[in-house]
Amino acid sequence: MLLAALKADHPVPLDEVATIADGTAVRQIGETTLEYIKKYVDEIITVSDYELMEAFLLLVEKNIN
Repeated sequence: MLLAALKADHPVPLDEVATIADGTAVRQIGETTLEYIKKYVDEIITVSDYELMEAFLLLVEKNIN
């Protein structure tokens, strides 16, 4: 969604959004958010759902009392 919007230079609606990162799973980025990203973000790094799950597991394992 974000990469498509940056490439097109405007918000682009997606047909489907499937990810465990539900806080970022939107079908279309907002115009204001896109403008802030274009102005302030130097680099975007994408990760797979599997990489997110690995990171979650690592955080849980490190913080078990």
